[in-house]
Amino acid sequence: MGGEIEMESELGKGTTLSFTLPMLAHKAIERPPEISLPYPTIRLYETRAPTRHVLEHLLQRWEAKPIAFNDPEQAQLLILGLEFGDFSPERHSHWQTIIDQTSCPVLILASGNSFDLPSLHLPHGGEILYKPFSRAQLVTSLKQLLLPGAAKNKTAETLLALPNASQSLTLLIVDDNASNRELLKTMLEDPTLHVTTVESGYQALEFARTQNVDMVLMDIRMPGMDGVQTTQALRRLSSTWARCPIIAVTAHVLTSERQKWLAEGLDDVLTKPIDEEQLHLLLQRFLGVTHRLTASHSTPTLKTNSKAAHKPGFSHTAPATLPVVDLEMGARLAGGKEYLAREQLKRLIDSLDESEQHMRSAFAQQNLPTLLDWVHGLNGASRYCGAPELALLVETLETRLRTTGLEHVEQLLEDLYQAMARLRTHRPLLLRH
Repeated sequence: MGGEIEMESELGKGTTLSFTLPMLAHKAIERPPEISLPYPTIRLYETRAPTRHVLEHLLQRWEAKPIAFNDPEQAQLLILGLEFGDFSPERHSHWQTIIDQTSCPVLILASGNSFDLPSLHLPHGGEILYKPFSRAQLVTSLKQLLLPGAAKNKTAETLLALPNASQSLTLLIVDDNASNRELLKTMLEDPTLHVTTVESGYQALEFARTQNVDMVLMDIRMPGMDGVQTTQALRRLSSTWARCPIIAVTAHVLTSERQKWLAEGLDDVLTKPIDEEQLHLLLQRFLGVTHRLTASHSTPTLKTNSKAAHKPGFSHTAPATLPVVDLEMGARLAGGKEYLAREQLKRLIDSLDESEQHMRSAFAQQNLPTLLDWVHGLNGASRYCGAPELALLVETLETRLRTTGLEHVEQLLEDLYQAMARLRTHRPLLLRH
């Protein structure tokens, strides 16, 4: 192909492979603009110079006229690039006053996410994009706000409060664990809510190439293509997928991981077991709907009388005070369905032998990634089961592994294996029902 490939290698240090390849873009012409605006004047506020220069360049390329924030010329749109500090009580009041005094729509480019930041009222219409956003998302927002016919008088309220309770919505669940998919779908059962499930990122992409949904619940730690990679691939498919709310669903998340996932394109994070109130909040926040889940499906998080159960930390003695099996709690976690709770618990018990075998092997080889994979899988499987002792131990172990690695986990592993053995003894009791 007319290129060159080179290799540099040094024993004990590693190898670098590099190549050059002469290539031309399609017909060697510049990519056409994604949008052609009717020469609007756009007032721009962005304190970060690199971001401001990029926005000015794009707006000019799309046939708009960007002007400075303090320019007296009348504008058809105000773009505000706001940092997290701009949403403090004092600054929030300042920006709300400016927006109230602005006679045109306002597009807010916010550093943060919708759960962390208070809302701003947009009396003349507008929208909020949360950084980082894609070029396609920006184009879609400008079309809605500036092109006649692209949006039918969409105010800030109508932009954010999408379908009402009588309209049908479609949700996509992406999770490699069949039990988790089934249980989450059961929790979301509603006559006006259609739920589709797939078991991998690859299946999610195949689905998304021909269909759109209103929201995605995305498992993060999946084999092959993980949840972050799947989300980024979905975002590139179309402008519709670029704007679709995608919520991370995981059995374990550190604060640093949560921020990283939000920066990589996810809209928020739900921790298993999913609390019904959180699910209500997500549907209301991202889809503008309420009362989709029945009150009988109360799904509280793991609760016991032990203080250590609320704050697992690194202690491995507290779980001994927790029951091995709690079917009442399992039923609550299964959306009020006792039969489903028993099935979930049976599946968990049946998976314990394989999990223990792989965990012992990985620890013997000091293979942290493999050990984490199996511990995380067990953690996810135990999130919706009435097995509080095991659930707390495996959560504590995963936290220890993700924060300090393989140091000082031997006793936690042994405690976990003993809890797994105690749980196995309950299998015959479950079969009687």
